[in-house]
Amino acid sequence: MDNNTENFTNTGMQGGAENTGSNPDNGNAVNTDPAVNTTNTENTEAPINISGAFANSGVFNEYTVNTDPGYTQGFVPPANDGGDVSKPKKKKPVLGIVIAVVAILAVAAGVLGFVFRAALANTWARMTKSPEEYTQYVLQKNLIENDALWKGYEEVCKQADDLKGLKVSGELRMELSKDMIHGIEDLYTEYQNSRYSYMGEYYDEYMEYMQDEWDKGNYDYLDYNEWEKTYAPADNGDKEPAIRLDALSNIALLYEFERTEEEARAMQALQLSDRDNLLTLNELYDSNKHTFYIQMPEINKDYAKVELDDFLDEDELEKMEEVLFGSAEIAKQTIDPKVLKSIYNRYMNILISKIDNVDEKNDTLEIAGEEQKCISLTFTADEEMVKETARDLLETLADDEELRQAVMDSMKEMLPNEDFDDSWDEFTEEVEQALEDLDDAQIDQEWEITLYVNKIGQIIGLRMEEDSTTDKVLLCGYVLNKGQLYAGLYCTEDDDELLSLEGNGKLTSSGATMDFTLTSSNLDDEITFAVEDLNGKGGVFKMDLRQFYDLAKDEIENEIDDEAGRFVNLMKDATLQIEYHAEVKATDLSVALMEDDEKIICISSKMSVANAGTIEMPSSKETENIRDEMDLLQYASESDLGALVDALEELGLPEDAANDLRDELDMISYY
Repeated sequence: MDNNTENFTNTGMQGGAENTGSNPDNGNAVNTDPAVNTTNTENTEAPINISGAFANSGVFNEYTVNTDPGYTQGFVPPANDGGDVSKPKKKKPVLGIVIAVVAILAVAAGVLGFVFRAALANTWARMTKSPEEYTQYVLQKNLIENDALWKGYEEVCKQADDLKGLKVSGELRMELSKDMIHGIEDLYTEYQNSRYSYMGEYYDEYMEYMQDEWDKGNYDYLDYNEWEKTYAPADNGDKEPAIRLDALSNIALLYEFERTEEEARAMQALQLSDRDNLLTLNELYDSNKHTFYIQMPEINKDYAKVELDDFLDEDELEKMEEVLFGSAEIAKQTIDPKVLKSIYNRYMNILISKIDNVDEKNDTLEIAGEEQKCISLTFTADEEMVKETARDLLETLADDEELRQAVMDSMKEMLPNEDFDDSWDEFTEEVEQALEDLDDAQIDQEWEITLYVNKIGQIIGLRMEEDSTTDKVLLCGYVLNKGQLYAGLYCTEDDDELLSLEGNGKLTSSGATMDFTLTSSNLDDEITFAVEDLNGKGGVFKMDLRQFYDLAKDEIENEIDDEAGRFVNLMKDATLQIEYHAEVKATDLSVALMEDDEKIICISSKMSVANAGTIEMPSSKETENIRDEMDLLQYASESDLGALVDALEELGLPEDAANDLRDELDMISYY
């Protein structure tokens, strides 16, 4: 079998069976040494999951077997130490060795059997079917019968069915390095040292004019010296920075939302420098009493209690609660996987069935300089084919009762008091109108489409060529050879390359790790980046930013000043790193500028979903009724707003700014 095509597996190729392949030339071999303990999985390569543009058929597994005939295990007898030579020798563990060998051979035979069966089935289909039927067969195996496409959705539905109520929690966080913070402090200090208010170069003349006005008594109700401080240039000299921003080294917005069938709870909190929350907002809602509670515990332990019946009518309350609660049964809002799969298959079969006049031949796919022998299937999507496909799709859509029922059931679970029948009727009317307009539609473009298929029926490449005034070609695909993965995306017009994206790397048990090169007609130089452990659940993206600095070096150096230059110097030596990981009940995303292993700036997000707990409402002793604006002002005046200002000042807020803020907050107490 061809090493280029048989190192991987298409899940679901044979009626849901997993097809795997082996390559005797692959370096990651399974040791067939009978002396090796078969329970040790250290050198056994796990199934490999790939997703992305280059993995058209879902999940691939790679298995290799060490068939090196020179790999043997010798037996060295114990040395004669001069003792009793008649002492019985230990028996060799013959039975254990035999069992180990049989087990390893059985596994290898099973792996080879899966590959052989996949290759045999694909070869048989090609021999017994017309080119059109074989093309439809390949697309069905890759796009319809591939269970890997549905595993993620099925798992989400299963987890949703386990949820009782809902609790969502997470955080948004920004982290700044010391160099970044000091740069911001210096910029602000420089501004303070050089400002001339809005008068700029006319500052001195303006101040003379204002002095005359004071002498005339036009502004004698103001203190001239105090007024002048507002506009006079700051004299900071070599003193401390005008502002301290150490607290900005770590800023986080924490949040939680929790609901049961009758209660809801929300929390948002601002956290600086990993300290206790600077300010927390707690919200509670009791749907039985239509009562809303709000609290900021850092400044007031009591809850403000609002009875919504006094402010909203019945319809407004009902709509608010629909949005807030919907249905506590999360699973009912999702479309059943079997139903959704049935709908998907119906429309995919319509698309596949319209393929006609296929040119089938043995071919070679070249991606990123690597070649792989394959089968090419070429057909043309012309006006007649497009119109015929569109007509069948629209006619099926207009009368699709299964789709209508699935959508209506899901929407009614989300908003049970809304009537969606009219919305669906309007949708079907638009579909019928589209059918009427189809005959008069003009489609000037034709696309020649080529599918590249390997020996076990996996689609490994796609080529689309437009036949119009210009010759546009799009090619994407991948080649897998001896554990090395090559992927590419190319776009040309009239033989001129508009875009080329090429990558090569290796497959591991955690995903694909690859280096990419991007070239474009709009760029003078190429751009490089890398991905690490890329799979269906996420991965890591890295890009060196110096290459962008080099591309625009002349323009940057002419436009920036010295102070802004320090930020450019930070960026030009930085690496952009994007990391994303997703599980069924949790996601984690971060975007960071890195210098070596240090984060210059990092923005991250985390979210998790869990079962709701018990939500307790405050007692009457912990609440103050809010019936109008005066009650609200009274509640605010009883809150210790000064404690918030003290906390800000402790974190670095300048004294002048803190005092100004205190004066503003005192006005609330005055009223």
